[in-house]
Amino acid sequence: LMMTRGATFLARLERSHDKIVEVSQPFLAAVSKVLVHGKSRLVAEALVCACKSKEIEVIYLVRDKNKLLVM
Repeated sequence: LMMTRGATFLARLERSHDKIVEVSQPFLAAVSKVLVHGKSRLVAEALVCACKSKEIEVIYLVRDKNKLLVM
């Protein structure tokens, strides 16, 4: 029972993750620069997806105090 519920939870979590990435795209298309601080797989995937669609010119992703990654 616990294994079934765990699998159901993970499947719902993954679908939610994909849905949030999809829904975020129109908001990311309206800007040319995005500054993000922190680690989030969800935000990173949304930004990568937006970059692939060529709707964002420059994204600055801050990962650490002294490191700046430009995508």
